[in-house]
Amino acid sequence: MLRHLLVVSSVALSLGAFPAGLFAQQLLDSVSKDFGSVPRGTLLTHQFKLANSSNQPLHVASIRTSCTCISANLAKHDLAPGESTVLVVSVDTSKFLGSKTFTVYLTVERPFLRELQVVVSASSREDVTLTPGQLNFGRIRHGSSAKASVVVEYYGPSSWQIVGVENDNGYLLPEVRKLERGSGPVAYQLEVRLRDDIPVGCWHSDIFLKTNDPNMPRIRVPLLVEVEGNLTATPATVVFGTCKVGSSGEKRVAIRGKEAFKIVRIEGTDEVLQVAPRPDEAKTVHVLQLTLKPASGGEINRRVRVVTDLGKGETVDFTVQAVVEP
Repeated sequence: MLRHLLVVSSVALSLGAFPAGLFAQQLLDSVSKDFGSVPRGTLLTHQFKLANSSNQPLHVASIRTSCTCISANLAKHDLAPGESTVLVVSVDTSKFLGSKTFTVYLTVERPFLRELQVVVSASSREDVTLTPGQLNFGRIRHGSSAKASVVVEYYGPSSWQIVGVENDNGYLLPEVRKLERGSGPVAYQLEVRLRDDIPVGCWHSDIFLKTNDPNMPRIRVPLLVEVEGNLTATPATVVFGTCKVGSSGEKRVAIRGKEAFKIVRIEGTDEVLQVAPRPDEAKTVHVLQLTLKPASGGEINRRVRVVTDLGKGETVDFTVQAVVEP
């Protein structure tokens, strides 16, 4: 009974004793995002990292928002100790004008009942519109070419211009041109092509258009693309949870391919994290057995890479997470 009381007290002190705002900062990498001034119609997206830094399982029971202009989705609602996930927040600026602040509420049910709050703000400008609201490439296969475009319209003096493009992502190839119209707003089209060697993954990025308007020198154009590889790892994150020094735990990962393949080598393993001997035959699914034997306390967050004989040595990664107690 005494031991049970001590465990409960420990959780309360590590999580429950903090005010709600401080508790949110313990779990989230950030609790606010200001998108600034953007054209009306822009679909804004931001990712917040949610990490369980406690030694107890964490469960998010519900998510709600303060307005229909904003939506929020959590990739995982249950996190083991040391595990993390992503909270994706999207704001539709076509649904409001001017400056507005929104709140996302997350109700954490375990290990302690608390409500997290994330504050998001943006200013939707009536004189500039973006159609569609983002450069959305959808889902594409790795190695294929793709492009997407948006139209920016300005309802003001005809002297308004887009004078340049800011892009710090070398995999995105933007091109902007003015649309010739007899009347109506000043209009430009931004077209972006993807390099065919863009890495596998879900990409959230921004391209900024520079203007001659001192009140809005840059226009944010959000970009979203999901690049699918020929290989997948399931699960993408292997969670061993809380374990003791000197203990041994086992998990399995399935590596799937679009066609039969051989595993050439596995990077990121050692005496702490081992993989069972690999079969030599080529097949579409390889099930790897992982064995974790921690030798010291602390957090383990390791990326493991599987190299195959597909193409020019195509690879797939997965992550191993654990919290090791002395």
